[in-house]
Amino acid sequence: GRGSWRVEDDDSSLAFTGQWTQLIGNFSGGSIRYATLPGASVSYAYQSIRDHELNLGTRRIPGAAQLSVQVDQNPVQTLTTALAGEDLLVRWPLGSMSGNAQHTVTITHAGETGSPFYFDFLEIAIPTGDLPIIPPDIQATLATDWDTLHSQTLAPERTAWLIQALGFTGRCNHYAGAL
Repeated sequence: GRGSWRVEDDDSSLAFTGQWTQLIGNFSGGSIRYATLPGASVSYAYQSIRDHELNLGTRRIPGAAQLSVQVDQNPVQTLTTALAGEDLLVRWPLGSMSGNAQHTVTITHAGETGSPFYFDFLEIAIPTGDLPIIPPDIQATLATDWDTLHSQTLAPERTAWLIQALGFTGRCNHYAGAL
């Protein structure tokens, strides 16, 4: 909803400790950072005027690091990001946060030396039931792909509705592969 924002891995308001490497590629904002030594961390302090969901954008791969997450004075959460046989970019929910309060989140590599902790973004998501109305454009549309895991997990009706809700009413090039 309105007022939501993402803090990408290259945002200067993030505080990194330890040794981090940036990769450029098909990640949120075009890059992602990773650390392979225990104790490496990233922190972010912020204030939102509305209640919101706090999400971590990370990468789950075989051998990925275990993470510890501290949000304000809440109990530490342990996240196991290793995922057998998969390589996924995920948005991991860290909790519901109250508005009109200062918040600090710190995510720390708590795994074995050499296991990577990937940091893509933090997302402050303000839930809404109202979507903006976008005027239709019969001249513009987008190409879709139904041959990737992400698109296969969405109902076709949802994809069609979203395309229309975004105002794309022109002819659609819809690729449906045979994965």
